[in-house]
Amino acid sequence: MDDDSLIGLWYSTDGGRTIDKLGPESGYILRDEELGDPEEPEDADARLTLEQGRVENPGFFVTAQLYGGWFFVTVKRSTQADADTLYSELRAALEHLAELLPRESDRNVSQKLAALNTAIADLEAQYSSSFV
Repeated sequence: MDDDSLIGLWYSTDGGRTIDKLGPESGYILRDEELGDPEEPEDADARLTLEQGRVENPGFFVTAQLYGGWFFVTVKRSTQADADTLYSELRAALEHLAELLPRESDRNVSQKLAALNTAIADLEAQYSSSFV
């Protein structure tokens, strides 16, 4: 698969074995996906996790990360419906960020990096009041 065909291809992290395990916020993972080629998971661009908190930390948490240290955020919602909506929003946002990641074939890496940094800053500003 070439880089362009990977954009938007989501698959279950670790073959779905993370479901019902404890997630980044010590809640139970309900959904856990990576963006990339499921045949080469070590080359994934992003990960998105939805977990349900426990008694000591109630609520629902969505953790979004763009691998390579570009972006990592956890956002809390009080209901699963709100968390599901957020999950969809962050899924689309991660797809957009992944499109902006510099690739070996890119000619103007500095322009792409500038666009990526701007998109990350915009996303952080949008959700900063909800960060965990």
